[in-house]
Amino acid sequence: MAEFNPSFEDIDRLSRRIAERYRANPPQTIVAICRGGAIPAILVSHYLGIADVRYLTLSAYNDRTLKGAGPRVADEDARMLSALTGRVLVVDDMVDNGMSLGALAEHLPKGAEVAVLYSKAHSPRTHVTYLAEPEALASDCWVNFPWEKRPLAETLARVS
Repeated sequence: MAEFNPSFEDIDRLSRRIAERYRANPPQTIVAICRGGAIPAILVSHYLGIADVRYLTLSAYNDRTLKGAGPRVADEDARMLSALTGRVLVVDDMVDNGMSLGALAEHLPKGAEVAVLYSKAHSPRTHVTYLAEPEALASDCWVNFPWEKRPLAETLARVS
C-alpha cells in the first residue's frame, strides 16, 4: 500500500488556501470533523478570525479498517448542527469513500459548505464544496497525517 506523509507545513498551506477561499464571505461558524479535521479547522478559524468552532466526531475507519456499519452522526451532534444559523463551514482532512460526508450531509444547515484538504482518485466529491488540494491521491494510498503518525508495521500489528 502506498503511503503519503504530509508535513505540518503542508497542512498549514492547505488550511491557508481554505481561509483565502472564504475570506471575502467568511462563515459565522466552523465545524471540525474530528479527529482529522480538528487541526485544519483551528488553523482556518485563526486565519479568518472566527471564534465559533464546533466539533463533531464522525469516522468511517478504525485504524485502517473500514467500519462495517459506516459512520453516523450522534444525536447530540445532530442537535448542535440543527441549531446553527448563518454561514457554516465544515472542515475535514480527507474525503475517501464519501461515507462520512454522506452521513453528515442530511444534518447540515441549508447552505453549509464543506472544505477538505485531500481526496483520493475514487473519492466522490458530491458533498465537497471546496477541495484545497485539487490533485487527488491514488486510491490505494494511506495518508499519515503529522498528528497521527506511527509506523505502518505498528499499525498493521495492532489490527491483525
